Amino acid sequence: MPKCNGLEATKKLRELEVHQQYNIRLPIFALTADVQSSARDACLNAGMDGYLTKPLNQKVLVDTLRCYCKSS
Repeated sequence: MPKCNGLEATKKLRELEVHQQYNIRLPIFALTADVQSSARDACLNAGMDGYLTKPLNQKVLVDTLRCYCKSS
């Protein structure tokens, strides 16, 4: 995204959630090839809920989505 990376976008979304007093929190996950702990920490500190790395394992993705999807 021009002029806005994932960290900045997450911070803006979290600020909007607080400002608008939303009742729900939008789950946000990083998907990156960067496996350094500093990158993971930066994402979580920005307000992301999780950090997934490439190559993405299907089981990890499914397990992650199940944690945040409510059954009807």
